[in-house]
Amino acid sequence: MFRKAVFPGRYIQGAGAIGELPAVMDGLGERGLVLASRSVID
Repeated sequence: MFRKAVFPGRYIQGAGAIGELPAVMDGLGERGLVLASRSVID
């Protein structure tokens, strides 16, 4: 069985990246998924 993932042509990483999510998500639709380690959330 294959598992596939499709990602938009945009990848953001670094300090303050979580704060940029509203602007990034604005052009991608109404729903999203954020995968982050506990250290990122803290």
